[in-house]
Amino acid sequence: MKSDKRSHYIDQIIAHLQENETEPEDFQLGLEIEHLLVKKSDCRSVAFQEERGIADLFDILTGKGWKACEKSGNQILCLVKEEDEINLEPGGQIEFSFGPKNSIAEIKRCYLDICRDIMPVLKKLDYSLINLGYHPVTRIEEIPLLSKDRYRQMYHHFKSRGRFAHNMMKGTASTQVSVDYQNPADFDKKLKVASWLIPIFYAIFDNSPIFEGRREDKWVLRFRIWDQCDHDRCGILPGIFDRDFYSYRDYAGYIIDLPAIYNPEKKKEYLGEISFAKLYQRLGRTELQPEDFEHMLSFAFNDVRAKEYLEIRMADSLPYPLFFGYLALIKGIFYQEENLNYYYDKIKDINRDSILQTFDKISERGIETCYLEDKTLKEWGEDLIFRARKGLDKDENLMQLTNLENYLARTMPPRKRFSGKEISFDSLKYADLETGLGCELADEIKLS
Repeated sequence: MKSDKRSHYIDQIIAHLQENETEPEDFQLGLEIEHLLVKKSDCRSVAFQEERGIADLFDILTGKGWKACEKSGNQILCLVKEEDEINLEPGGQIEFSFGPKNSIAEIKRCYLDICRDIMPVLKKLDYSLINLGYHPVTRIEEIPLLSKDRYRQMYHHFKSRGRFAHNMMKGTASTQVSVDYQNPADFDKKLKVASWLIPIFYAIFDNSPIFEGRREDKWVLRFRIWDQCDHDRCGILPGIFDRDFYSYRDYAGYIIDLPAIYNPEKKKEYLGEISFAKLYQRLGRTELQPEDFEHMLSFAFNDVRAKEYLEIRMADSLPYPLFFGYLALIKGIFYQEENLNYYYDKIKDINRDSILQTFDKISERGIETCYLEDKTLKEWGEDLIFRARKGLDKDENLMQLTNLENYLARTMPPRKRFSGKEISFDSLKYADLETGLGCELADEIKLS
């Protein structure tokens, strides 16, 4: 009977994934870009509840048309305007989250709109938003955990799972891109191609020159942190390259067997190893609700995961405007059938163990590590950009890809811009959202 219930839950997750299929002419892009909020005087983190802290910042933004979409008591944890959100990660990282858009130009317009609202407030508070993969100054034990049931339960669950789990929660910042899928075959192909890209994206978008206040000499800090977080739900999806792994059913089976961490109906109840299937059986839940799907799917933290779309999660937080080039790169690969098929053909020569073995070398060799066909990760990155051009119109998309290509030709990966120099407050200003690359953002939003 219990097995029958598990199968019934799997069928419902499959139906949820099917409901979110999209025809190619309606494919959209999503972007989440996380920032580290710091004080300009010393680059130390800004806490939520301190005087003139994040809580005050969010209160001020409600006077600019932003509305609270989540609260803890009277304190605002999330803001929304139209379809776009400003969210808080566990250590107070500030995430700009954009609802699905038809073009990169539209995402850019929305991004600049948020900046026009938030940047003058930050200027008055003497704060900055930093685009780096890890906090540059404040140590992890000094960063308070955001007061949110989900984060408290995760923090408790992770403390015995991996040595860097709390570093992941409070110290990291990333760039996450979402793509649509058409049907089970397209879902399967995109999931596997994105998984094949894992070491390439980690390496060429490495933007973490600092760890716990010291220069980080090894490459791909983000991977090493996530690798020591929680093997149940992080890293490369188990079985993804197996011949018998196929699409919705296998992904749904993976999700329903994950430890649920906590009971969403009694948010203070810690569940330990109890799976989602066993939780819903215990609750007598026959039919899963929309909030159940959101809860389950958002508790998988794999490098590539499925929600109402496929989310690609390997890149560190990138400085403006590089993340638009990253969007263009992904669009040119995943929304162009010839390119997608070209990289899908590479799957037959790879497996999960070989990717993990590649990572054993990346920490020392970085982008010069050989991955497949005797090509280095750097060469694969260049190949991706070359082929992505085929999938892009000669408009904003191609311009953004060219900007990325020109930047990476000089500085691949982005953290390399700190090589050979002492990392100081002066050097960190080049990672500052307010200055962007060559003050482009400040010019575009016309800050006074």
